[in-house]
Amino acid sequence: MAGEDAGKETDIPKVLSRSWKPCLGPILAGGAVGVAHLSQGHYAAAILSVTTGAAMTLILLGGLSLGSLLLGLGETRRRG
Repeated sequence: MAGEDAGKETDIPKVLSRSWKPCLGPILAGGAVGVAHLSQGHYAAAILSVTTGAAMTLILLGGLSLGSLLLGLGETRRRG
């Protein structure tokens, strides 16, 4: 198995640029649960559901941003 992956190079910038879409999943799930709570009249639960999803999304996107920043700094140091 290790021999199969030896010829492939992982292009980290491509991976980072493509992975922002799955990071939106938590806010979509929180929004769907929030709508269900709203339809039942549970306003506080709806706000908490959406806020939890938004916080998870923020953490995931922040991780991607940090990865991109570190990649950019690494490339700058190699050139410099």
